[in-house]
Amino acid sequence: MAGIDGCPAGWIVAVAPSVKRGIDWHLCPTISDAAMVTAHCEVVAIDIPIGLEDAAEPGGRPCDREARRLLPAGWKSSVFAPPVRPVLEAGSYEEALRLNRSSSPHQLGISIQAWNIVAKIREVDEFLRRTRPHGWHETFPELAFLRLNGGRPLKARKKTPQGQRERRGLLTQRFGAIRPSPDGLFPRAAVQVDDLWDALVCCHVAGEIHRGTASLAGNPERLDRFNLPMLIRF
Repeated sequence: MAGIDGCPAGWIVAVAPSVKRGIDWHLCPTISDAAMVTAHCEVVAIDIPIGLEDAAEPGGRPCDREARRLLPAGWKSSVFAPPVRPVLEAGSYEEALRLNRSSSPHQLGISIQAWNIVAKIREVDEFLRRTRPHGWHETFPELAFLRLNGGRPLKARKKTPQGQRERRGLLTQRFGAIRPSPDGLFPRAAVQVDDLWDALVCCHVAGEIHRGTASLAGNPERLDRFNLPMLIRF
């Protein structure tokens, strides 16, 4: 099983060959590199929007709206609407706003957070459309951590020391002692601490998908025009 999360240097990948063998960590500059180190994996869960609407709707895709509904008060803003597909061609935030607004009568722009990951969305979209890899799924770490915590809201945000300890504790309950520890494996300018725990909880979700026990946000039959699913598993 493998989990992938974006990071400043590209993509951080957590691979769990088995519970007994611990975690294999990989820092990959491109999604194609990440695909190479996960080629042997049965399931890969990645924290990135897969499947994009052509016309903007309030709240984003149906799976985004459902994910937001499932999160507790105070956490719903962590789900932002991804850009519509035409925005992937934008060269600036101003152009992205224009393209998103002109895609539907709702005249909806996109957040700066969504714009900041457009390059990564584009990279994954091009990779999936080109290669159609088996077993790749979209996930959302905050939903996964919420489920790991028995449906109880976490106490702190993921970028705070308390939030990082809280998330590591939940993952230790799932994986046991996390060995090797990722602390110090990568420069902090390349990989943030919260990126590591997000990648590992994505790996946990991959295991849930493999066992058939993952929860869903969205409709499994909802596809975009390139037959990519718009479905969040957690």
